[in-house]
Amino acid sequence: MARLPNLFSKSSIQLGEQSCTGEGEDNTKLLGLPNIGNTCFMNSALQCLLGLPAFCRDILRQQNIWSSSPSSKLLCCFAKLHQARLSGGTVNDKNKENKKILQTVKRCLSVVNEDYEEDYEQLKEEGMALKGSPEPYTCPVKQLEFKLKTSRTCTSCGVIVYGQEDYNHLSLSLSHDLPHSLDLYFKPSALECACRVCSGSTASVTRHFLTLPRVLMLHIKRFTAGNWEPEKVDDPMSIPAEITLPARHQPDNIYRLSSVISHLGDNMYTGHYISDVLDSRGSGWLCLDDAHVLRTDEATVLKAIAQTAYILFYVCRHCMYM
Repeated sequence: MARLPNLFSKSSIQLGEQSCTGEGEDNTKLLGLPNIGNTCFMNSALQCLLGLPAFCRDILRQQNIWSSSPSSKLLCCFAKLHQARLSGGTVNDKNKENKKILQTVKRCLSVVNEDYEEDYEQLKEEGMALKGSPEPYTCPVKQLEFKLKTSRTCTSCGVIVYGQEDYNHLSLSLSHDLPHSLDLYFKPSALECACRVCSGSTASVTRHFLTLPRVLMLHIKRFTAGNWEPEKVDDPMSIPAEITLPARHQPDNIYRLSSVISHLGDNMYTGHYISDVLDSRGSGWLCLDDAHVLRTDEATVLKAIAQTAYILFYVCRHCMYM
């Protein structure tokens, strides 16, 4: 695989801390990604990941490891997209350049998922393939991973079984506000299972954070099973700019909203996805609708996503600009 030029320069790794060079003083319009055919979700997910400076740094600083592997196609595309948004040019030139890269991304993702929607999962797969490399490789998806401790108590005899589970996101039920949905997730829930002591058939399960991620990804269940197809639920949810996780003995448990993927439309088959991403230069937020980019502010974003938020990315406040 050809090595990408000058990716690991000081300017390259500071994603979001400088604009593209080119037309005008503020060139945020060059940050858009063209839709190459039903790729609005893919584009939105990529924008959210590109908006995580530490995520980008983890990829670029290990270029000497993954660039020699023919299986690291998505890592290469991600680095090229990052480089493209830092280089100059016109909007038309940028769209042509990004279109070629996105076509490769789409092909890579469609190999394992015909809907090509799990960018981070494919990055994880490529990271696993690099485990045997001479130099140690740290997968950037590791920033989204964490562990939950589970306690399963038999409702018949009271015996408790402890365990650990690996996660890279939480799927939350829709409620009036996000903190309440988090509380519901960690409340005890009933589970059908066989007790190894008394042969009881039900247990109460509780979960707690054992480790915390640098980036917390939250999936909001906005689709419910209807009679013939999943139905969209537009009930509003209050989403705060900051959340505090119910973590035991974890001092860095305050997280700040970094980006959002929103679903617009009546159902999952005919809707459209956009993303809102925090500009880490401290100059507000960006609303990214495929190739169209607009500047906005936090209050506007929080109001708009109350009925549309589908996936949320929160970054540990302690690690926000590291």
